[in-house]
Amino acid sequence: MRQFALTTKCPQCGHHNPLIGGKGDGADKIIEKRDPDAIMLQRVRTMNATQMFRYLALLLLISISAPVSADQFYLTAGAECNQSKSELVVWFRGAFNEAGETAIANLGKDGLDPRKLVSFTQHADGKYSIDTKTQTRICVLGKSKYTVNISPLMAPRFHPEGFCATRIGAKATVRLNKKIVVSDGVDACTETGRVTTKIIVKPNQVPVYEKVSAAKFYGG
Repeated sequence: MRQFALTTKCPQCGHHNPLIGGKGDGADKIIEKRDPDAIMLQRVRTMNATQMFRYLALLLLISISAPVSADQFYLTAGAECNQSKSELVVWFRGAFNEAGETAIANLGKDGLDPRKLVSFTQHADGKYSIDTKTQTRICVLGKSKYTVNISPLMAPRFHPEGFCATRIGAKATVRLNKKIVVSDGVDACTETGRVTTKIIVKPNQVPVYEKVSAAKFYGG
């Protein structure tokens, strides 16, 4: 703590200066320049038990009221028709925050954002109705013509204002001559078990599924 001495006497005549003040006793005043943090610490030290409790309760209320920024998870899906390799590849990918936003911004013609395939309407009674769309892709490999339908997929117990409200997954259904050969998806919310990341479909072959643990898929 730094201290500065301020005299009330005139240096020429020795009389007291009324502009500075003083009690006229010729004594010098000591004016202290104190750090604000030190002042607050001193106040806390002099609080009684009741005051201390109120102070701590106020700090707790402030900390609870402060907005919390939650991580946003983005899921993307796509279907790539590779005629040179004679294969159809269906994929599901996920990323958090900026990485997810970047993935969506760079989807290209083969990928899609499943959030654009769903809309919610809240009614007067507070309940919601959900409208979904399906995006269709066609992939011709030799004499085989595959139809890929990609639709939004929500987790069990999903609610627009509650559980997993910001996470929309995707489901892909692949048909060959109207027969379903692949049907799988990722709900973007169930972080247990195993998650499908890729499905490779080739004519006259059994589809190949690539899966990873949910912990790896959502944890990077």
